[in-house]
Amino acid sequence: MRSGPRLPLLAAFAAAGLAALAPAPPAAAEPVTVFFPRGSCGSGRLEVEMWEPGRDGAQGRWVPHPSLRRIDAGTCQRVESQILLNEIRVRCIDPAGVGRPSEWVIGADVTGRFAGSCPSP
Repeated sequence: MRSGPRLPLLAAFAAAGLAALAPAPPAAAEPVTVFFPRGSCGSGRLEVEMWEPGRDGAQGRWVPHPSLRRIDAGTCQRVESQILLNEIRVRCIDPAGVGRPSEWVIGADVTGRFAGSCPSP
């Protein structure tokens, strides 16, 4: 009985079957456009942070947003859609550092009264 040529063929089928069962790589998320209202921000400058989940049971923390650390209020900004909008917090700051920053506001408004403030991409 010949088994030599069949072994590599079986190994190839097994490898192909395992590859088919492996999870697909995550699709690249499209950014979303979010309006950051001016509200009562006298300076017109906002500081933006995002929630960074803890790893291996460690507690998460707020960190500066990687691309939106400080932005102009009343503007539309592109935000990575994998960052949940309730994982963003914003506060009004004084760029000169003279005035005290406002309290943090958690969340971004994309469906409420500012929904039509940003142009369609």
